[in-house]
Amino acid sequence: MKIQIKQAIEKNMTSSKSLEAPEPILDKKTVKELTNREILKDEYKEFELGNDTYSMCFKSLHTVCAQKMELLPKDWQRCFQSAIFVFCIQALLLVMINLAFLDETMTIKSPTMVVTLGARFICSILMHLQVEGDVRQGQKMMKFATNHPEEFSMPKIAFMIGLMQFLGGFFCELACITFLSTLDKTIDVIIKFIALGSIAKIDDFYAAALPSENKVKKNAKKGEDAIFVSKHRRNIDRSE
Repeated sequence: MKIQIKQAIEKNMTSSKSLEAPEPILDKKTVKELTNREILKDEYKEFELGNDTYSMCFKSLHTVCAQKMELLPKDWQRCFQSAIFVFCIQALLLVMINLAFLDETMTIKSPTMVVTLGARFICSILMHLQVEGDVRQGQKMMKFATNHPEEFSMPKIAFMIGLMQFLGGFFCELACITFLSTLDKTIDVIIKFIALGSIAKIDDFYAAALPSENKVKKNAKKGEDAIFVSKHRRNIDRSE
């Protein structure tokens, strides 16, 4: 009896499989497109960017990303103007800090208390963690624009955007560590660290303050998967 039931089940399963719809026959063009998509997922690394002013400008200069985000030439021009404005503000504030070092009373000195030394060390580490992402992202932008110039409407400007973010973060950290080394009071070290750390985040403040109607900000999700790292320095043909 058990054998008969088992045979009936197997027969039923065989008949159900035969009733299933056959696999669709794909043409060569569709197969090639699907294969390319799989290669992108497996071999190519998605190029991730933040939501700051420099990232928005970089995305607007990328041809495919700009098309997905439905951007016009005037949109990337506005993004570029915003990036220049942010960089100029950062540079101006850093120049003001540099001018303060011309004062003879402001010199780098050892603290009189161990607590102050500890505050300097902790604030310096926190400052590094705060700007490290901006510096690394600026380096990635410059490298991507160098290896993929054909993907940008203006590759030199895209490289310059990465350079501005890199320099802004690097000099903010340098100015913060140097300035904190001149302070001898623990509370002054903490307060000045908070103030100097804000300079490195001006690009984030500016992007967050943009209205929701901003086209680049509103359509940012549409262009998230449009930028892929398809070339590396090790496999670029220099003879071209």
